[in-house]
Amino acid sequence: MRIAITADPYIPVPPTGYGGIERTVDFVCRGLTQRGHKITLFAHRDSSTIATLIPYGVPPHQGVVARLKELWQLGTGLFTRRKEFDVVISWGRLAALLPILPWRTIPKIQRYCRSSVPWTSVRIATALAGKSIEFVGASTSVYHEDNKIPAGSWRTIFDGVEMDRYTFVPSVSPDAPLAFLGRLCPGKIPHVAIAVAKATGRQLILAGNREPDADDPTYFEREVEPHIDEQQIQYIGTVNDEQKNSLLGRSAALLFPTAFKEAFGIVMAEA
Repeated sequence: MRIAITADPYIPVPPTGYGGIERTVDFVCRGLTQRGHKITLFAHRDSSTIATLIPYGVPPHQGVVARLKELWQLGTGLFTRRKEFDVVISWGRLAALLPILPWRTIPKIQRYCRSSVPWTSVRIATALAGKSIEFVGASTSVYHEDNKIPAGSWRTIFDGVEMDRYTFVPSVSPDAPLAFLGRLCPGKIPHVAIAVAKATGRQLILAGNREPDADDPTYFEREVEPHIDEQQIQYIGTVNDEQKNSLLGRSAALLFPTAFKEAFGIVMAEA
């Protein structure tokens, strides 16, 4: 089959550090290519992929104008090439599919990996595309609200992990550290992981990116940074796949506190 796959243009596919969705997109692109399908990937210009890359994006991807230009770039790219694809799989914004939604001869799959479904957009897309569009959640909780599905035709397909990228370690030393792997933001509450480490007297290694949170821009400086002593509490920044494999393999446990409804915590599967 000739398959178009879209991803947001903010992070390369695959990512060098943070980027769970982009890592999954890369996994799928390689897997489908190995099965004989022809893949075209719309993604960040620095992506390194086995698929045919169609780069797009307006760095630094900030502001309404830049976001609208990116939607236009992707939407027109899909529309002008619509006869080249047998199916379109979107990991990006649903709005970018607008130009091809009325073309019901093209099957479309919109995937959501976060628990923030734009239900109004889903209703509009379903009205325009009819049965030619299906919605997929990384978990059932993504689209189930109060035990019902507000709109659209949905199914669940869990994210996968490449097992050969991780080395199974059957045991670790008694003084092995705890690990926290994720964004150092209020939603991931790494300060709770720090509290656990201090309460148990264990060493904690924090790994992840620390971009300022829009709602609480001083969170890291206030709740995390004062506790980093590079002895009991260490912060090693973002990690690549090899570093992640090493960190998880030598840790006594992964701490995964969270303050919101996780759609699918891929790091738990990796651990």
